[in-house]
Amino acid sequence: MKDVKMIYVEWVDSSHSSGWVAAEDAIKLAGDFKCRTVGFLLVETDEHLTVVQTHTEDVKQVDGVMTIPKVAITKRKYL
Repeated sequence: MKDVKMIYVEWVDSSHSSGWVAAEDAIKLAGDFKCRTVGFLLVETDEHLTVVQTHTEDVKQVDGVMTIPKVAITKRKYL
């Protein structure tokens, strides 16, 4: 497998609430959920980035896998 690069990603997450709530309370809970992730870029497609927290030297095993849809990404920078 190829060498992987470190990457910093800023992205906006979705939110969820379960059960019935008053509409005005739901509006108060709504907002931007801005997130930041630093890791190793394992895969990039037209739709998403997959970042891992840790990988073995030969990149045959990985840990802490996170896939982020590109539509949610607001900024990214290679480190």
